[in-house]
Amino acid sequence: MRYLNIPAEATCPVCQATDVVELYSVQSEEAAQHYVLREVHPERHDALRDHIEALWNGDRARILQCTRCGFGFASPYVAGDATFYTLAYERTGYPADKWEFDVTIDTLRGLLPHDGTAARLLEVGAGDGAFLRRVVPALLPATAVIATEYSAFGQTQIEAMGVECRMTDLRSDALDDQRGALDFICLFQVLEHLDGLDAVFERCTELATTDGHVFIAVPNNRAIASNEHTGSLLDLPPNHVGRWTREAFEVISARYGWHLAEHRVEPDRASEKAMQHVQYRYMKRRQRASSVANRVERMPPGAGRTALKAAVAGGIAIATLPALIQAVRTPGLGGSQWVHLTRRSP
Repeated sequence: MRYLNIPAEATCPVCQATDVVELYSVQSEEAAQHYVLREVHPERHDALRDHIEALWNGDRARILQCTRCGFGFASPYVAGDATFYTLAYERTGYPADKWEFDVTIDTLRGLLPHDGTAARLLEVGAGDGAFLRRVVPALLPATAVIATEYSAFGQTQIEAMGVECRMTDLRSDALDDQRGALDFICLFQVLEHLDGLDAVFERCTELATTDGHVFIAVPNNRAIASNEHTGSLLDLPPNHVGRWTREAFEVISARYGWHLAEHRVEPDRASEKAMQHVQYRYMKRRQRASSVANRVERMPPGAGRTALKAAVAGGIAIATLPALIQAVRTPGLGGSQWVHLTRRSP
């Protein structure tokens, strides 16, 4: 895909600039097909399309980018809700580990007080507690940790560790009892799903101690652009509604009294990039009703389907070998970017 880069009338949600361009647009039918194949689940597909149109108040959304801070955002800038995620995804599990977990744990070890002073940590959107299992009890007792998570399954897993888990939004008054009490706030692969960004950062300021820290991980915007430029999977709303840059983090964090202490991009791993290249192209191709990948997806689960899926993926790898080699060789395309915000200037 070649981005349009045509001027658009919009205001950047991060820096409030109006120097914005349109990268591309997407129809509700295309977005629904991205998440749920009509040929496999026709009723759920139609329900999802209708709900996306209700969120967008129309059948089209644009992907825009601010030329000042680089922030990319959907227009309309509306996040997916519980109904959207119920229709769009059949969750089968949560990642057991992530690169950003390692980086945050290493940083926490250097920040935690060694004099016995208590510290409190909040993880927003904690999934099934994979990160918290590395924190409790190795770094903090369960009583010093709190989490938010909408999934009932995730809440059960988190509370089994003795950690309090609330099914609430970070921005709600359900966390008012934590005002000024949190030393560490973690949002891993959460922020790209959210609108209302000013309320998010304002809330972090309200909840954190005067020398608190915020750790955030979001998808790497350079990797997203690379995928889309080379005809791979699109990064579509209303799942992801924001595309972050270092500059965007600097702008909005400063507005609420935070400083960007660190910004890192996940290191490149050739094998992971190669696997993702093939996986994303398979997922993109299966969206076309006439494609072999789509026909494979219509088959009942079993060894035959698994073998055909592997064969199609192998064909994609061969057919797109030049792009695969370029993706593997291009630096800076790790999956995530991580930021560490502090209340005090570094």
